[in-house]
Amino acid sequence: MIPLGPSRLGATVTYMVVYMNVGTEPLTNAILSFKKSNKINFVNAVPAQSNVIQDTIYWNLGTIQPFEGIKTVLVNCSVKIPPVANINDIVQFISNISVTEADHTPANNCDTTLIRLQSSFDPNDKNESYAGQMPFADYLQGKELNYVIRFQNTGNDTAFNVVIRDTLDASRLDFSSLRMINASHSYQVQVDQGKIKWTFNNINLPDSNVNKPGSKGFISFAIKPKAGLPGGDSFMNTASIYFDFNLPVRTNTASTLIIPPPPVITSFTPFSGGTGTSVIITGSNFTGANTVSFGGTSASSFTVNSSTNITAIVGAGASGSVAVTTPNGTVSMAGFVFIPAPVISSFTPASGGTGVVVTITGSNFTGATAVRFGGTSASSFTVVNATTITAIVAAGATGNVTVVTPGGTTNLAGFVYVSPPAITSFTPPNGPTGTIVTINGTNFTGATAISFGGVAAASFITVNATTITAVVGAGASGDVSVTTPGGTITSPGFIFNVVTAVGGPGNSNSPELLINPNPGSDIIIATHPSSNKQSFIRIIDMKGRTLLVKTVTRGQTTSTIDVSTLAQGLYHLVWTDGIRELQRSLMVGRK
Repeated sequence: MIPLGPSRLGATVTYMVVYMNVGTEPLTNAILSFKKSNKINFVNAVPAQSNVIQDTIYWNLGTIQPFEGIKTVLVNCSVKIPPVANINDIVQFISNISVTEADHTPANNCDTTLIRLQSSFDPNDKNESYAGQMPFADYLQGKELNYVIRFQNTGNDTAFNVVIRDTLDASRLDFSSLRMINASHSYQVQVDQGKIKWTFNNINLPDSNVNKPGSKGFISFAIKPKAGLPGGDSFMNTASIYFDFNLPVRTNTASTLIIPPPPVITSFTPFSGGTGTSVIITGSNFTGANTVSFGGTSASSFTVNSSTNITAIVGAGASGSVAVTTPNGTVSMAGFVFIPAPVISSFTPASGGTGVVVTITGSNFTGATAVRFGGTSASSFTVVNATTITAIVAAGATGNVTVVTPGGTTNLAGFVYVSPPAITSFTPPNGPTGTIVTINGTNFTGATAISFGGVAAASFITVNATTITAVVGAGASGDVSVTTPGGTITSPGFIFNVVTAVGGPGNSNSPELLINPNPGSDIIIATHPSSNKQSFIRIIDMKGRTLLVKTVTRGQTTSTIDVSTLAQGLYHLVWTDGIRELQRSLMVGRK
């Protein structure tokens, strides 16, 4: 399609549709359609149209014989005025021929022309059918650029000869594809190294004052861009028109841009992640990207590594599509799964040593990959469900409890690591029930249990972090054991001395040791010497077994003892402060 004049606001313009059968067989039942912009009014056509449906005009062309010559249809239209149509608006015209026969090259049956609307104008101009913007897809398909150079004799006498000189960009345009489309008058053409010269000899073009319609002329031609040009490249050209011996009239500069292609995403990895996850997006045409989003939420940052690669950091995203926007469009690919960050609401206990099981409560724990206490990894952990983790403290440190999932990392402060106890020595290494043993070591603070040979001490005192004094109860030979919140430690070598016999009734019944009442049934009071040392009272049965041990406060002379749990019978009550030992027989009866 060739415009025979400028598409000027409010003006009437004629568009020429040129067609020809360049095949070897007749084309029957050919129908020409001409779809105009809604900013253009259709007036009439030569030959007359067959039908008009909204913005499309139709002609029944009948049969078109092979190479029967170029045929034309003139479509007369009027350009609407503001506000419907405005200067610099781009309007589109689509010309198409449909036939019933098979066509070897159906692509050349259709032509799309874009025209920029004008107001005031120079009658000598050069225009290109894409109106300055060639879609990249059209460029890849090898479509042509259709140029029209228009001229008009605006002098005061007839122009006998007209010459048009046009220098095209040979580095970007393929001159092997150059072809002439049509002209208003007969001409000769010369092509030499990117330069084209059209000569209209004896054109006898009247001046516009005498014959305005006859003062106009045009030449149209087509040429393809060379392959391998990048999106964003452009073609710029100005023609010179010589009327007889006058200085040349230079046309406007016709500039056509190959619109850069929109971005394309071929893949991204990983397919899921939370805030802070680094995602590599692969594709093409990423240069100049200005937005990357995950599930509609912008990435916190991104880097365009190349035209085919972007690294983006997931922000507070959502599941959905990964999208990339460049100045040339937006592309998206579905399938990204946003994993919300984990949250710790509490943990218990708040302190512990190696081996302690800590229950961590919160949300979004599914898929947890690490648990740490004070920066040290747990020895093991179990994700019970999305809200609960049980973790075993290793050789940790005081500080944060940390949970790591594919959705991110969360911390909660306040965990206190309790170092495990250590025993360096104990003294004496042996003794019977009531013996006071001094245990030396480290990390004894908060001790909760002491045992000798697996039998709990009668009592103990944590003097400080390095010393414990413990009273041997009804013990046994074996390990000395200390338990603290930091764990349990043992040291072998303690020997328990068993009292195998005590003098019978009446023997060693010291007058310094009295029992009242005796016989007793529930509560008895033992009167004994005062001692500045730790002293104990033991009740022993006739087989030498210690059944009860009571610690006596320093300086105390009487002790109350509950014997209600003892069976009825004869026992020995023994008082000792480690230096002296007094004994007296005790009869337990029942009321």
